[in-house]
Amino acid sequence: MKNKDPRVEQHDEKGKRTPGKWSGLSLRMTLSYIMISVSAVLLLELLAGLVVFWLRVYGPFDDQENLSKARRMAQFYAMAASIQGGGVQLNPHSTFLPGQPASLIGDQEQASDLWKDRVPSIEAASSDPQQVKFALLIGPTGRVLASSYPAHIPVATPLTHLPSPQSRLSADALAGRSGTMVEVTSQGRVRSAAATVWSRDRRPIGAIYVQFPPDIAVEHFLLRFLGGWFTSGLGLLVITVPIGLFFGMMTTRQLIQRLRHLVVATTRFADGEYSQRVALTSNDEVGQLELQFNWMAERLVESIAQGQALTQHTARLEERARIARDLHDSVKQHLFAVSMQIGAALSLPEHRHEQVHQYLKEIDMLAYQAQQDLTTLIQELRPSLLRNKGLGVALRDYLEMWSRQNAIRTEVQIAETGVRSQALEETLWRVAQEALANVARHSQASTVQIRLEDEQKQVMLSLVDNGCGFDPTKRERWGIGLDSMKERMEALGGTLTIHSEVGKGTRITVRCRNSQALVH
Repeated sequence: MKNKDPRVEQHDEKGKRTPGKWSGLSLRMTLSYIMISVSAVLLLELLAGLVVFWLRVYGPFDDQENLSKARRMAQFYAMAASIQGGGVQLNPHSTFLPGQPASLIGDQEQASDLWKDRVPSIEAASSDPQQVKFALLIGPTGRVLASSYPAHIPVATPLTHLPSPQSRLSADALAGRSGTMVEVTSQGRVRSAAATVWSRDRRPIGAIYVQFPPDIAVEHFLLRFLGGWFTSGLGLLVITVPIGLFFGMMTTRQLIQRLRHLVVATTRFADGEYSQRVALTSNDEVGQLELQFNWMAERLVESIAQGQALTQHTARLEERARIARDLHDSVKQHLFAVSMQIGAALSLPEHRHEQVHQYLKEIDMLAYQAQQDLTTLIQELRPSLLRNKGLGVALRDYLEMWSRQNAIRTEVQIAETGVRSQALEETLWRVAQEALANVARHSQASTVQIRLEDEQKQVMLSLVDNGCGFDPTKRERWGIGLDSMKERMEALGGTLTIHSEVGKGTRITVRCRNSQALVH
């Protein structure tokens, strides 16, 4: 099965472009538009979430509120410790365990606003103590007297074993200088407060240290954020796809149409419609492509015109050279022979009438041959005969005369089945004349077969002789005539092929697309 021309498949009979390889460009651009839009929204959401995360975990905005809570809690436990010791010294049995007789967390705390921020009693050790809320009761000797987190800081632990910020803040409270502190860690901002336990006579008898961990752990926040980000991403995808599809198709529609117009113009120009141009719609990249196409088309049309003019000029020069050669080989030789015969006749004595008569008969024959040769040349110079008779009839008449003059038998097969352009018929006429002239001069043939027919929107002309033949690979043996025929056919987009062997004759075949048949 023959392959179809992809350019033909892209257009219907009205010249409109049918879906081809460009049909998916709009979809691909739209999908790209959607993906970029969704990615941009998700990226903005991610950046916004990271900003919120940083502000939430590491930002100082909640420091005052949390420090105030820690300070109030420390002051509350310091007052409870002072009351348990009677305002004289600390109770050595003080504890943060609820329900104990010496617990610093009394039932009255349930009615306090601090109940929701109370320090829990933690039995198990945590992998990260900075994420735990706990409180310490420190005695006047600098050792821990009670701990809500004994797994990490047991009772009797000296302050010197605590981290530096905690030990400093607790030491200041033992000296009567209550205070607060914010420590920035990898898990966030840890807020701490220390309050002095005062006796009745306003002497420091101990200190309370309270630690408030970051409001939210980094791991928990990231897990919750990524989960919400993924969920919102799916929602955005569901919402953005139809909206992006609609706006993507609308925004790419004009661009795709401009590209399609450019493809149609390129295809038609390649098919020979050299007047094809595209309208300039914008100065963007596609507009530059349209401008370059028009510029290329103008230059190509000029180049084709120049090539045709050069070909015609070359053909005229070759035609003149051929006529000069024919005049030299035929008419000039006959006239020279006539001159020789006249000279011989004039040199005879007057009484030799028979020999003079014989010379005059030779002169008459030579004059007749010169006349025939001139007639042939005149007919070759008058392709207007084609307009009156057509190629088939004119070729038959010419072959009949050529056969009689050169004593070479012709076998003619001419099929008049199509309408041909004037330029094509004139070119075929010139090629046939040149080929027959070469046969008469060089082939020593006795028979020539000529065939002319129209086949599948192209014209085929072949000439086959049974002469001596030649070697086509030796181009120096071609002469001007064969090159002239080849150039004539190439000027019309046709081809000329030569098959010949020494001693086996020659076959010349020309084929050319019949543009007139394509139109009709």
